[in-house]
Amino acid sequence: MTLDEKLGQLNLPTSGDITTGQANSSNVAKNIAEGKVGGLFNIKSVQKIREVQKIAVEQSRLKIPLLFG
Repeated sequence: MTLDEKLGQLNLPTSGDITTGQANSSNVAKNIAEGKVGGLFNIKSVQKIREVQKIAVEQSRLKIPLLFG
């Protein structure tokens, strides 16, 4: 894990821009795939949680699951 990835795992942004839209089209999804996000707050549906978790586990280099709050 690089230093940037370690720092990225400390980021826990709110997910307001993906609660009503497609997760793949958001900047948050890009940051998750790059290992720059360790978790998300305020996701409103199970479907969205599954979408972003799939990005974290299948598309990121480290395959680390996200935390949700």
